[in-house]
Amino acid sequence: MIDQVDPNTLDTTHRRIYFTQTQVLERYQEAGTITSACKAVNISRDTFYRWLRQDLLGFAGRLTEAKETFRESLEEIMFDRLRDPKCHPVLIIFALKGHWREKYGDVPITGDDTAKDTMMEMRRWYKDNANGIKDDSTKITNIADKDVD
Repeated sequence: MIDQVDPNTLDTTHRRIYFTQTQVLERYQEAGTITSACKAVNISRDTFYRWLRQDLLGFAGRLTEAKETFRESLEEIMFDRLRDPKCHPVLIIFALKGHWREKYGDVPITGDDTAKDTMMEMRRWYKDNANGIKDDSTKITNIADKDVD
């Protein structure tokens, strides 16, 4: 992990925080979850998120590195398992989708535009005929008034 802060230049309080952050990030690299990393070092998640929000002692950048390390460890495990002849095909498909997106990646489904076309046609019809409908209702009202006379 590349340190963005030289702990030797920090006062005692910030040095202690820095080393606690380092411990949390090391646990995160192993476990991959904030909760388990915080529990292992006995700090609250609120403290973790405060460090992140304030980017205290370069914590945000160090967390980004820890996440990358964890992702790479997952990828290493995946490739080890892919070499196993008993490997489940879903893992192979997942790996191919991630590493050869052009060929195996998910393609968005464009779908059938029939419903959309029908709605557009109905809107056009309504706009074209809306005045006629209003005129007809006026005629009906006028006819009703005449019948009363």
